[in-house]
Amino acid sequence: MVKQKKREMPSSSNLPCVLQLGAPGSEMPHVAFANLRLDPPDLKAVDHFRHQCLRWPGLLIPEENLDNLDFGEYLEVVLPLQEWLRSAWKDDDPIALEYLKEAGAGEMQAKWEFRKGRIELTSKYLWNAICVLFLRDYGQRLTAVCAKPDCPAPFFIKARRSQKFCGTACADWGRKQVALRSWNKHQQEWRPKRTKARKMKGQKP
Repeated sequence: MVKQKKREMPSSSNLPCVLQLGAPGSEMPHVAFANLRLDPPDLKAVDHFRHQCLRWPGLLIPEENLDNLDFGEYLEVVLPLQEWLRSAWKDDDPIALEYLKEAGAGEMQAKWEFRKGRIELTSKYLWNAICVLFLRDYGQRLTAVCAKPDCPAPFFIKARRSQKFCGTACADWGRKQVALRSWNKHQQEWRPKRTKARKMKGQKP
């Protein structure tokens, strides 16, 4: 659609627009950044994030070339950005959401290329791409926080709307918790039946 003086005009054709990411199979940058352990910092994970193979020139934001900063200076720049992202992700914080919208759309610098009948958009700065990707998934109600309290990487993108856990390990924990609650609620009723069943099988109660 083409906008003109507050009204939309249909374009002659639909032209897909694609945001270029990193190498195939690499973790989505907004998920990786939200789950990055910065406080206290996981040195190995942070170093991996700083040097992971993405299509950006090592710059997270325009003001700082983070590759030239020492680790302490790096954290001072990166930690507030992660706090904005996490606040929007887990709390639906309207101030954080507005900040991400401005950082993602209002301040985005990108290179446009026309290839194979579509527009390919490469963000100059990784932080802008993180904002755009988060807002895309948030708008589709796909962003979620794992229901396992001590999940090491709780921020994830849902494969289905009802999904509560980030992956198999946490889902297994959730099923065990459901079974435990059910047992605690009905154990007085179930324990005699289980004891009787074990005796019939010749097992110890």
